[in-house]
Amino acid sequence: MTKKIVGVVASKRKMGNSELLTKVALLAAQQLGADVHLLRLTDFKVDFCDGCMRCVFDPRLRDRAWTCGLNDDMVYLAEEFLSCDGLIVASPTYALGPSAIVKTVIDRAMGLDIGRLYGEKVDGDNAGGEQGYWRMKPGAAIATAGPRGWSPFSIPILSQLLMSFGFRPIGSMLAFAPGPGQVMLDRSAVEMAGRLGRAVALNRAVDGQQGHCPVCGSEFFRLISRESVECVVCGLTGRIVEETEGSPISFNTSEIPSNRWAPSRLLEHRRSWILRTREMFMRDRPAIKEARREYEDDKLNIRWISGGEGRGETGGG
Repeated sequence: MTKKIVGVVASKRKMGNSELLTKVALLAAQQLGADVHLLRLTDFKVDFCDGCMRCVFDPRLRDRAWTCGLNDDMVYLAEEFLSCDGLIVASPTYALGPSAIVKTVIDRAMGLDIGRLYGEKVDGDNAGGEQGYWRMKPGAAIATAGPRGWSPFSIPILSQLLMSFGFRPIGSMLAFAPGPGQVMLDRSAVEMAGRLGRAVALNRAVDGQQGHCPVCGSEFFRLISRESVECVVCGLTGRIVEETEGSPISFNTSEIPSNRWAPSRLLEHRRSWILRTREMFMRDRPAIKEARREYEDDKLNIRWISGGEGRGETGGG
């Protein structure tokens, strides 16, 4: 069966570096027989999550793998993500990380029912256990940036988007180019994008960068002892090794199938925390209502600054 691979561009700029590398990756996958598609996130209306939790607790919305009470294009986007066999996400780097719409989409992933996605009921078993991770569809992250050292959050957050919607990151790349389209002059970047496209089509992992988390590509680690660290994104642990020519961290690869974003862990988080929050809130609701009372707007001498048409315009008048 022909594989459907979707490329997601998180940039408003047309024919920019992110779009071009995504096209390179998709064309490489197409050469292997994949049916390739491309979408630009900024072409869709994606509202901010308002934390209503209807996606979790409203039974009228629990008729598909992803759902939400907001009326925007996110339902369509989620269906595109979940219907494809591989996902490639790309973004420029703004202020140390990917464009803002990436985080907005990640926040909306709360509506994903991992149990339904992997054929298990939420109150059933553990979504395939450790094997559930390897059943996740392949995904790849592409980030572009200007100067080196100014894009630490780009790959980890793009990987989080992949994992939030049930994709297993099999590779990533970070390319550097100051101007739009200029990345195409970097032969190594173009070759790497093609390599990622082929990897997604074949569902084969690409070796990551030394010292970066092998699950999500993060280079941020929490020190849990003098010799041990934990990836702050996916929770993978490792041991600091003496300076060598290889990676400064020896990762516990046996933990990869049970990292924070594995289906079994997400399902457990849903059952042990998310589903319990309703009961916890309802129990404390009277006390919460009383504690909030003195902070109601009509009791405070605090003026809200509201937005409106023309508020951001410049010029005299």
